Amino acid sequence: MSWFFTGLLVGVYTPQLVSVMLPYALCAFLTLTAVLVSAGAWRWALGLLLGVLLQVTSTIAAVDARLSPEVAGDSLVVRCTVSTIPAVSAQAARFDAHCDGPVELPTPVRLSWHQPAASVRVGDRWQWVVRLRPPGGLSNPGRRDPEASVLAAGTRANGYVVRSSRNRLLATTATPVAQWREAIRQRIRDVLPHRSAAAVVVALATGIRHDMTNAQWDRFRASGTSHLVAISGLHVGLVAAMVVWLSRPVLACVLRSSSARRASVCLGLVAALVFAVLSGWGVPAQRACLMVLAVVLAGLARRETSGSELLAVAGSLVLVSDTLASLSTGFMLSFAAVAVLLWLFRPLPARPGESPTWRIGRLPGLQVGLFFGLLPAVALTGQPASLVAPLVNLVAVPLFSLVTVPATLLGVLLMPLAQDAPWFRIAAWSVDGFSAFADHASGLPTLRVAIWVSLPALLWVVLPVGFPGRAAALLTLPAMLLSPGRSVPEGCFDAHFLDVGQGTAIVVETRSQTLLYDTGPAYRSGRSAAELNILPFMRARRVDRIDTLIVSHADSDHAGGLAAIVAELTPSWIYAGEPLPGVEVSYCHAGQAWIDNGIGFRFLYPHRPLAESGNNASCVLEVSAGTHRLLLTGDIERDAERRLLSTGLRRAAVVSVPHHGSRTSSTLPFVRAVAARYAIVSAAAENRWGLPIPDVVARWKSAGSEFINVGLAGYTRMRLCEDSGAHRMHSQRDRQRRWWQPTPVD
Repeated sequence: MSWFFTGLLVGVYTPQLVSVMLPYALCAFLTLTAVLVSAGAWRWALGLLLGVLLQVTSTIAAVDARLSPEVAGDSLVVRCTVSTIPAVSAQAARFDAHCDGPVELPTPVRLSWHQPAASVRVGDRWQWVVRLRPPGGLSNPGRRDPEASVLAAGTRANGYVVRSSRNRLLATTATPVAQWREAIRQRIRDVLPHRSAAAVVVALATGIRHDMTNAQWDRFRASGTSHLVAISGLHVGLVAAMVVWLSRPVLACVLRSSSARRASVCLGLVAALVFAVLSGWGVPAQRACLMVLAVVLAGLARRETSGSELLAVAGSLVLVSDTLASLSTGFMLSFAAVAVLLWLFRPLPARPGESPTWRIGRLPGLQVGLFFGLLPAVALTGQPASLVAPLVNLVAVPLFSLVTVPATLLGVLLMPLAQDAPWFRIAAWSVDGFSAFADHASGLPTLRVAIWVSLPALLWVVLPVGFPGRAAALLTLPAMLLSPGRSVPEGCFDAHFLDVGQGTAIVVETRSQTLLYDTGPAYRSGRSAAELNILPFMRARRVDRIDTLIVSHADSDHAGGLAAIVAELTPSWIYAGEPLPGVEVSYCHAGQAWIDNGIGFRFLYPHRPLAESGNNASCVLEVSAGTHRLLLTGDIERDAERRLLSTGLRRAAVVSVPHHGSRTSSTLPFVRAVAARYAIVSAAAENRWGLPIPDVVARWKSAGSEFINVGLAGYTRMRLCEDSGAHRMHSQRDRQRRWWQPTPVD
């Protein structure tokens, strides 16, 4: 079975790594040929064949089920049933729904209703006016491929509810499971009013994580303990173990010993299934239920089964039932974690005179081994790794396993009996204690994988034979190749145009300094492009502070991430075209200039500090390597362009197209004077303003510029050198191109 599972994994992941998919017949022929060639490894070859065919057919079916581009952006009157518990914030409600409309619609549809006219509950049947678009996401280094994430999540269309008098509630038909989850959620809220820990307890009891604040998520991520608030195999296994432990003495009173044991194990399986369904039936919960099922069947059959065989059975069943789950980060990390734990918990030779406390003493080593063993998977998924994770998990895992989760589950089971629900309070106290400990621990340095990747190899040399994690440390060596960091040649600088939707964020790197031009937009959810895209990119580049921050002007699509950037990257200098609330800045004006490693920086506009307001207050920055220049223009419009031309504007090799390609900018005299080789615009794909305007695109192209839309191409990296000029290093969507993705068209 293990060989079959290995082949299945290889077969499932192989199509994910290619940009052009071979025809079906050729794929089948090549795989069948492998079966014939490897006659002695037919299980592996059979798994490979099945994996390739499952991945290709599942992906094609999912892509074909997406919203048709012909109806994208149209206002549609639809009737929808809300299928998930809504995530409600002060500004919006977000949820999945199954919709019927005047045209065939995919299912499910992920909708947002900004400032909803009424509360939305799972099971509600509504008539809405909606606007939909095909699902997608922002494409930047340091984050998971957005198209893969969308396929794994099962979302086939995104959209929002349009404010209209035709919006009305038709009926309420919530399922019993949904009603049960909502009742548990509300009970915990009632027992723990005004307690931030209530959101974590709700997440552990029902899998509903919408109530958790950004600060709480940041705490769990920074300490490497996000797995504790996902309904994982640990939680499902605890439920099964608790039910077995509690039911066996009761059943022993009425059944024979062997029958009581089998009956209690079966009850544990039922409890695990019920809890997994209650929690939303995620991939980790599925894996845990399948492993519990395998253990139960092996026990009933009185067959000795190894942990690797159980993992192989569970993994094979998950992949066959939901092949696209393999595209998710959670699938890789959860299965990798179990595999590493199975290796670390392998039987060790008995030591003369060893006591049970020696086994307890293995826990720190197990945490270290798990940390190092998961590093390759963490690096492959683009996640940051925290040095404090082993320390925090050493405290958090026993705390959650022995106190928080059992207390939460007992509170759920005893809800009908205990009006006071003290178990929920115990769970909340343990969460508060963890939060205080994690806050102190997160003050320790958190570094990117490649900085200390040599550490596990050194530990491997000095650790004693049999120490958990000794061999797993070697697995971290490939991570050295997965995080390049800064590598700018002498006499050159790199310009990184980040994909932040309808906003701007450009990072300029020299050999020794980092400059950030604009901080991207803020979102109605309370997050910002800085938290979701810019900061992960900086961590991937191993940048923990920046030298200069320039906020072109105060509009939210340029200054929306200011607070997050200042808090984490602590810029030495901050320039802005307009006053920014809560931040002391120097106002940019023409003539300000500095040099770093031979790279020149010079403000060209505005001519006097605070001489303009709004878009025309934007700081215009010129960065030069010899005679080759980068021009960053913010949101300047016609008047500002005319003033720049009056001062003798020089040609630029690369220009950020003003105002996202709006018709109020990029006048013909300005375009001709700049005469850029590359014109790069930052505009969200399929934005409602239709930016960049086709006339503007044609104007830049007619001037000889290669026009690049970051919203379509994804993150784009340019390099300008004194001796070789400007050239495009790559764009993220080209670099991550997969066979199921459409080719972007400007």
